[in-house]
Amino acid sequence: MAGRVLKGEKLEQELARLEQMAVYEKEYGHMGMVCGIDEAGRGPLAGPVAAGAVILPPDCRILYLNDSKKLSEKRREELFLEIKEKAAAWCVGIVSPGRIDEINILQATYEAMREAVKGLGLRPGVLLNDAVTIRGWTVPRCRL
Repeated sequence: MAGRVLKGEKLEQELARLEQMAVYEKEYGHMGMVCGIDEAGRGPLAGPVAAGAVILPPDCRILYLNDSKKLSEKRREELFLEIKEKAAAWCVGIVSPGRIDEINILQATYEAMREAVKGLGLRPGVLLNDAVTIRGWTVPRCRL
């Protein structure tokens, strides 16, 4: 992608960081496809909550892949295009503000995550996420 050329020590550092992230793939890959999942929009006072789920092929390395909150808007958009191109499967689940008012933000977050995982078209063997436990889902979950 444009503007993403790394060389020398910077490239080595980024590759080392990505290799550290691959520890989850190595640890849980025997359970089947590893699915990363995260939510956005849980903190604001208004608007929908969304969750993204992605299964990357084994040994897929995408430079700068990181928590979206640590990335610029431009970098997020670039990575979204690359992830869509390289992913074995990806999906976004969205729950409306009205539904949030009905069931509360935490339950709406679970619902968005379940929707995203179900929309993958592939059944993951394990879910990786950083905070919440996705209730009502039988796939094992591992915290990052």
